[in-house]
Amino acid sequence: MALRTRLHEALGDRKIDVVVYRNSGPDLPVHRHARATGVPLWP
Repeated sequence: MALRTRLHEALGDRKIDVVVYRNSGPDLPVHRHARATGVPLWP
């Protein structure tokens, strides 16, 4: 099942930004902002 569909089923009809972070990639400002202000979907 697609991530978008699963999020919609779990959280309802609200706007969601999903930030994907790869361990091998650079730590971009968007990643730091997401960690500081975001709500993790799973551990």
